[in-house]
Amino acid sequence: MKNQSTKENPQAEFYTLEDFRQLTKDTIEASIRKNSIEYIRSILLEEVEALCGQSHKHKRGQLAH
Repeated sequence: MKNQSTKENPQAEFYTLEDFRQLTKDTIEASIRKNSIEYIRSILLEEVEALCGQSHKHKRGQLAH
């Protein structure tokens, strides 16, 4: 059950069990997807910094392009 009463719609919204399961599944999948992308991004950023040095730093020697 989702209790969402607003000024425009004073009645509460009710979900069936199947709707609630689907909403839960979608929420969990979205969270897993988001966390996976953030983890991969951090790994790629770490690799780029190892190869090129930190961003916004003056680079000398082998790290200079």
